[in-house]
Amino acid sequence: MSFSFMIKAASKAEAKTAIAFELSKVAQAQPIHELDRGHIQQVAELYVDAFPAIALPEGRDLCVTVNGSLGWRGTYPTDYTMSSMNVGVGLYTTPRVTAPRAA
Repeated sequence: MSFSFMIKAASKAEAKTAIAFELSKVAQAQPIHELDRGHIQQVAELYVDAFPAIALPEGRDLCVTVNGSLGWRGTYPTDYTMSSMNVGVGLYTTPRVTAPRAA
């Protein structure tokens, strides 16, 4: 089973919270990802923490992409053998877009 998502956040703390929320949705839709959900969160947070603060100036959002997959043989969750795992994390910044105020 594979997944992919992207979040935007104004801070590293917001990014970590958004990643956790998206991973909960992945695990709800694909229960086998409960097996790697915690590890994926840790990897994504390591990348977020490593992103230099100077690269996230005021007025820019941090965008994080996370994708991964699990492969197995057999019938999950009763009788299976894991056959593959992967995760990818990417980070970049984008100008913050604010909604115009109503008149």
